[in-house]
Amino acid sequence: YTINVVADPTVTIDPDGPLSYCQFADADALTATANGGVGTTYGYQWYSNTINSNTGGTLLIGETNSTFTPPTTDEGILYYYVEITQPISGCANVSEPVEIIVTLGPSITTQPEGDSLCIDGITPPLTVAYQDGTGIPTYQWYSNTAPTTVGGTIIPGANQATYNPPTDTSGTIYYYVVISFPGNGGCSDITSDIAEIEVTEQVFTTNEPTNEDICVGGSAQELEVEHSEAAGD
Repeated sequence: YTINVVADPTVTIDPDGPLSYCQFADADALTATANGGVGTTYGYQWYSNTINSNTGGTLLIGETNSTFTPPTTDEGILYYYVEITQPISGCANVSEPVEIIVTLGPSITTQPEGDSLCIDGITPPLTVAYQDGTGIPTYQWYSNTAPTTVGGTIIPGANQATYNPPTDTSGTIYYYVVISFPGNGGCSDITSDIAEIEVTEQVFTTNEPTNEDICVGGSAQELEVEHSEAAGD
């Protein structure tokens, strides 16, 4: 009899992680690639684990293919690995775990605030902030002549978390920002509230108080002044 002893097969998973997704996003399929052992026929069994280990995991019932798509229904961190077997030869091995991070979808925590001011006045920058989500976000500010986030006009170059609206022309303009999360995280775009910026003409007086001559102890008429419309009260 001739007994050939061969090394156990090897198995790798692609992508190898760590991978981050928003809750309920479509995750990438994990693909196991096996090599070596005896022959080219392999059995597969996927496991999940709460720690970064390929032992002591939970067997995933029914996940016996070379590919597995991790769920994203629950927030948290799980590790997935696969065991390959060759029943005839008794060869077996396990892969390294792949870390899957599922986070809450993004939401805005700081909304841009409107303002009312005169032409060429200074208004605080419109500012937005968010929480949760995955990846590095991009920002795009829009302007609109109506108080809606539909049909706005892209403001070229307004791609930061803050934006300084112009104040050199009178009128009312509405601003909002869309935050996007590029990449494979599956996070949806989020849109801020609308900020109304009202720019008015400079204030000027429309009448002047008149001079009065009165005797000592006499009663003077009230001095009154009127002005044009302007920002504020």
